Amino acid sequence: NVPVSDPDLLPIFDYAVGEMPSFFANNTLEAESDANATALQICAARQQVVAGMNYFLSFSTNCSDPDLIRTNVTIWRMLDGTMNVTDFTGGLS
Repeated sequence: NVPVSDPDLLPIFDYAVGEMPSFFANNTLEAESDANATALQICAARQQVVAGMNYFLSFSTNCSDPDLIRTNVTIWRMLDGTMNVTDFTGGLS
């Protein structure tokens, strides 16, 4: 597990949101009516060493709300630093 406050997660988070802007904009930031849920948060993170690094991130607009469905994204950061989304599951309600 990786602490969600780890600053090394910020470029991974930015990449994930940048790769899927229509999903996050349409289903999270613009459609969310809860005043406490105006931005995405990383609720959980872990990493796995491969030929590079896999990052498994779980997003929500409010990590403390168990009724919100989390979105899970796997990002592969290759040895040369380039990144790819390799898995995407869940959704934000």
